[in-house]
Amino acid sequence: MRKYLLILFLFVISASFAQDYSKKSYASIHMYAERLLGMKIMETQEEVNFDQGKLYFYKTKDLDGNFVRISGGYGPDYEMAMWKMDSGNDLVGVTSDNCAPICSYECSFFEFNSTDSIEVTTQIFPLKKMVRHLRKMKKKFLKKYPETKDQNAQFKFVLPRNGGFVNVYLSIDKNQFEFPLLDLVWKGDKFAVQKKFKEIPVE
Repeated sequence: MRKYLLILFLFVISASFAQDYSKKSYASIHMYAERLLGMKIMETQEEVNFDQGKLYFYKTKDLDGNFVRISGGYGPDYEMAMWKMDSGNDLVGVTSDNCAPICSYECSFFEFNSTDSIEVTTQIFPLKKMVRHLRKMKKKFLKKYPETKDQNAQFKFVLPRNGGFVNVYLSIDKNQFEFPLLDLVWKGDKFAVQKKFKEIPVE
């Protein structure tokens, strides 16, 4: 099952806070982004300086929408989004696409309390349903396009702004075909399938 879901492990820096966060976010999404990457993120590309350890910059920084896209460094771009959990903790999703030259998509989720964080991807995703639907749609796809040479299939995740749906795509045939697979909705303690896409789009 885990071969279908590539988990991105990032170094997490612990931080402490002195306020009561029971009814609000512990931090803004950009603070979590810096904690996950372990360094300050520059506001513009012009500020990036590898010699000074300034590796990343914001391509998109939507604090009101709890969403950022980060570029630079030696690796892929990252997207991060945030949801509030029923426990009062913050959930931060991280996606990346490493395209060298074929894209490999990765996704992880981290739960932050006031002092620490843990990686919770497998606990909050409906993995069995996701994998079952991926296999079903892959079978449909190969029936429709039997000439497909590369049968490897993977999930591609698109994170939302403002706590909306996580859009899950099926990527197959060396990223030549990518189409909607599932929409996932946040329920406060885990994601649930909001919509299944059951038809293979016409190319």
